[in-house]
Amino acid sequence: MAATNSLETGVARSREDRSGLANLALQVVGQIQSQQQATLRAVQESSKQNAETIRSLSNRLRIAIAVGILLTGGLLILLWYVRAVLRSLKPRPGAAPPFATPGSANGIGPRITSLLAVGEALLESKQASRALVCFDEVLVLDEHNAGAYVKKGAALEQLGRLEDALACYDQALSLDVALSDAYVGKGAVYNRLERYGEALECYDKAARLRPAINISQIHSLQ
Repeated sequence: MAATNSLETGVARSREDRSGLANLALQVVGQIQSQQQATLRAVQESSKQNAETIRSLSNRLRIAIAVGILLTGGLLILLWYVRAVLRSLKPRPGAAPPFATPGSANGIGPRITSLLAVGEALLESKQASRALVCFDEVLVLDEHNAGAYVKKGAALEQLGRLEDALACYDQALSLDVALSDAYVGKGAVYNRLERYGEALECYDKAARLRPAINISQIHSLQ
């Protein structure tokens, strides 16, 4: 009888031990599941934050691109405007620029006028070398003075420097294509060089530009 009771007691203790182990196992499983759920929630929250960060960066990138496009457009418009202004400042072909007008800056005009007058008087008195000095000084003060190139060409012609004279007349015409005196002087040089056809062309152009031109100013063909 005692042996039976002892056996039953052992069986009961074994059942209690198994029940305790089962409960412990359930607790461990529950803790693992709880940790897994916590980890899953953390991953989901992290993914959500990453998605929001990506959306924020994407929006900022779009804004930066839009601002860049606007700035580029504004810069292109500014460059176009500056180019248009620079083009408007360029002298038109056949016309002397505004700063070539006597008296345009710093009182240079009266000095130029005086030098031209003295040079012309010296030319009339056949003092071409001294006249040339006056015209060169004018061109130092105003390199776009077409009239001074014409006068210098006349002085060079008197000195017999015919090719140099032609170069001066051509320079004058590059500044003012309607300068009839330059064609007259050029025709005179061609006449002396016996290039009569070119001389007649120059005289014809001079007559067209100034119909009332004094024929005595034109050298007679030899």
